[in-house]
Amino acid sequence: MSWSLLFTVLLLGVGYWGWQRQQQAKMLALFIVRRHCRQLGLQLLDDTLVMCGIRLLAGRWLDPGRWNLERRYRFEFASGGAERYEGELVLHGRRLVSLDLQPHHL
Repeated sequence: MSWSLLFTVLLLGVGYWGWQRQQQAKMLALFIVRRHCRQLGLQLLDDTLVMCGIRLLAGRWLDPGRWNLERRYRFEFASGGAERYEGELVLHGRRLVSLDLQPHHL
């Protein structure tokens, strides 16, 4: 087996692992947003999240000495009318850091 083939297989494996971790984080974020909207009587529009940012964080106040990815997702919701409002969710690793909703009518 040549080194280039081994390197290619290893690179593909790491890429797949990263993609799978990203999908798991997105599913967790979608679960959190759905539950929060249901608790507040809001409707999650299009049942989707859009990743609006990702960055690597060195150990912060949550996990000193540990590296984490910060993922930011945006979504739209409605409170019963025809107006659309925006929300944003932030995860550090698999930990929810914030979930903000735009002011909306009840």
